[in-house]
Amino acid sequence: MFTCSPDGSRAQEALRPRRQVHLALPGIEPPELLEPAALDVLRTDLGVPAGRTVIGISGRLVRWKHQDAVLEATALLHRDGRDVHALIVGGEGHGHDAGYGDELERLAESLGIADRVTFTGHRDDPVALTQLMDVAVNASDPEPFGLVVLEALAVERPVVAVARGGPAVIVEDGVTGTLVPAPAPRDLATALAPLVDDPEARERMGAAGREAVLSRFSLDRFAAGVREGLDRYVNR
Repeated sequence: MFTCSPDGSRAQEALRPRRQVHLALPGIEPPELLEPAALDVLRTDLGVPAGRTVIGISGRLVRWKHQDAVLEATALLHRDGRDVHALIVGGEGHGHDAGYGDELERLAESLGIADRVTFTGHRDDPVALTQLMDVAVNASDPEPFGLVVLEALAVERPVVAVARGGPAVIVEDGVTGTLVPAPAPRDLATALAPLVDDPEARERMGAAGREAVLSRFSLDRFAAGVREGLDRYVNR
């Protein structure tokens, strides 16, 4: 049996009957980085005002991904005087948590930030939209792995994520992003504030993130991990 994070391995090892468990960290092919002109077109198409620092989250609109906490964190940052904009990328969750998207839109209204939020709905180009983000957030709890975290790092965006599951393995705290103890709005806002305030830190973390994907989360390394696990199973 293969798992994609140490948390997953521990969960499987606790089950009965016992099975051999092998950890193989997934990898991705690093996506192409878009030119600034292409990003400007995307930003205009989505109606994201120029000059605002974009805080984004990508994923299906289901409650365990906690897009609501990202909206509340955006509101806290705005109240503290920061010119921020939330980019919520993703559509309804294939029948799960039906109506959650509408709830999120109402929440943005009630928080007074409806003009600072863009809901994209389902998109076929989510990685391109990730490049519009200045900081990417993964507020899922628990997150089994988080390919969207790898994608954000691969396009040179720092990531704020919950320190459990896959993100705890992927994100190097203080180097490629910031880990928080829980998807609480105040925790997210506290982690986001220094990144919103410091473009140089975002650039530095972004570069480190792409290097981490190239060195630790390539498809070749994933294939080698799977091959190692199969060899152990065959030879046990």
